[in-house]
Amino acid sequence: MLEGRYRVTVHLLRPYRGKLTIRDGEKLIHSQKLALMYHAVFGPDAEDVSGWQNIATAIVDGLKHPPELRRDGRVAGHPVV
Repeated sequence: MLEGRYRVTVHLLRPYRGKLTIRDGEKLIHSQKLALMYHAVFGPDAEDVSGWQNIATAIVDGLKHPPELRRDGRVAGHPVV
């Protein structure tokens, strides 16, 4: 839960690929496919989680674009302000 209001989830689509969604209640406000660092059986990689947090924060804070994704689908840099 982000800011006590937004539900941010990442679902595994297949090995090394996932989908991030951000919902305000039942309303979907953002969705995007992501590359995952590892096919971690015991949970996500810390670097992946940090990137997801950057994307979610940028979207919820009302920025026009989430952080840029590199060609491999990984988050690069920080949210654009």
